[in-house]
Amino acid sequence: NYIYERLKTTKLPYQLKVLLVQCDVNDSSQSLKELARLSIIYELTLLISWNDEESAKYLET
Repeated sequence: NYIYERLKTTKLPYQLKVLLVQCDVNDSSQSLKELARLSIIYELTLLISWNDEESAKYLET
């Protein structure tokens, strides 16, 4: 619900909007499908990482 509320209340006037998600659950397929749908609706680029190091690399580059 947090992501939904943030996107509803925040207007993002940028050309590139990134949603970086660190996945730390075993069965993530349903959650990732929902985030993919949300990314399409709000015109976001969805980046999925599986650990802290991978998330940090996305933020660095």
